[in-house]
Amino acid sequence: MARNNGKINWLVYYIHRYWRITWVLLFVMLFYTYLILHIFDGPMYQNPHKFGRKNCKDYWWTNILYINNLYPFPGIEGPCIGWVWYLACDMQFYWLSPPILILLYRSWKWGMRLIASLCVACWCVVALISTHFGEVASIFHERYNDNINDANGDDVIYGKPYTRWPVYMVGMVTGYILYRLEGKTLKMNVAYVISGWCAAIATGLAIIYGLWYTVEGHYMPQWLAVLYITLSRPAWAAALGWMTISCVTGYGGPVNTILSWKIWIPLSRLTFSAYMIHLPVIVMGYLSRDRLLFYDVYNVVYLILGGIVLTFAVAFTISVFLESPTIGWEKIVLKRKK
Repeated sequence: MARNNGKINWLVYYIHRYWRITWVLLFVMLFYTYLILHIFDGPMYQNPHKFGRKNCKDYWWTNILYINNLYPFPGIEGPCIGWVWYLACDMQFYWLSPPILILLYRSWKWGMRLIASLCVACWCVVALISTHFGEVASIFHERYNDNINDANGDDVIYGKPYTRWPVYMVGMVTGYILYRLEGKTLKMNVAYVISGWCAAIATGLAIIYGLWYTVEGHYMPQWLAVLYITLSRPAWAAALGWMTISCVTGYGGPVNTILSWKIWIPLSRLTFSAYMIHLPVIVMGYLSRDRLLFYDVYNVVYLILGGIVLTFAVAFTISVFLESPTIGWEKIVLKRKK
């Protein structure tokens, strides 16, 4: 918008996003629903995929319309390939972003006010819903009431846009700050830099490990669970936002050095395909086992590393034969159009 005096081709804006991810989504639905049964077999294979095939036959269209996190509601047992609730959230936020982008371009103060208002509204909705349904912050804690059954309760909060919107807004604000800083030198007092890094690290550790005491049966007050459910995700995003801004502006230190390694470049281009295919890879490994698995540190590390390598190997194949060609087609079409 800055390069074109505020103008942007919104039709291309929407088409690009849909074209970019839908082909991989269609392939993964086909692979997980039908093809995977002809690749591996095992004593636990048939029943889960029989259930999965039925869901995909009934609800495949919700995936390609990117409403699978909203319909059927709550949706935890209904959608086809349920882990793509994130794609639905991300696409919905992408659809709703233009008014905010336009407002930020015209007046950053009003744009930030709109973002803050939307975040506060979402936090209120999440807090009210989690309080009403007795949502818990830890899987080791019992639900605070029985207003909804356990089978459907989690998805009233987990995959819904009103839960994830503030996280997207934190990312949007981070991107806007980087846009305003582009080509400029940011000078910060050493005390501010150290305080910011300490706050970001403490926030991340508290979110990950703050619930540990519930594992041992300790009680968590409902108000604290509601606070965690409402604010933990945007707080995590804010910590990552600080890390991003610090690294870009020269205050990242060893973190920036590690994240700047060139080895991450090819892997970063595979992350979308890896996200899409990782669960089928895990399922093929576990459901095809013909004996019990003994959990110890070595076995868990072995399985994790093997899962990562296999996931990125399959993701590379998908990227080469599907994702990259579709991006290439788009570039050819848009170039001819231009």
